[in-house]
Amino acid sequence: MNKCIKWLLVTVVIWLVGAPVYAMAIQTEQSIGIFIRDDVYHDYTRFLVGRQPQDITDFSGQFIRRDVVDMIIAQQALHLGGFDKTFNYQVGKINFRIRGFRNNFQ
Repeated sequence: MNKCIKWLLVTVVIWLVGAPVYAMAIQTEQSIGIFIRDDVYHDYTRFLVGRQPQDITDFSGQFIRRDVVDMIIAQQALHLGGFDKTFNYQVGKINFRIRGFRNNFQ
């Protein structure tokens, strides 16, 4: 048998055996970790006050701001697309800005 065909068969067998195991591992994970700044998270929870993000239609109120609106709209879009996992928020003093990159363009 040709060497190329042997490698192809080995690859297919490994994929057929490994794919279901990988799929099961993905399905068992019910929570997705999200890093978020503490002040945004606190405004987000105070705005929701126990409501679900997919139920929000009115974005007015005391604790609303663009970051909170972005979080809610993103979750609504994921929910509409069939995403059913929950978020595990990692709250802290997080800043994703890259100082060197930002300074090069000022």
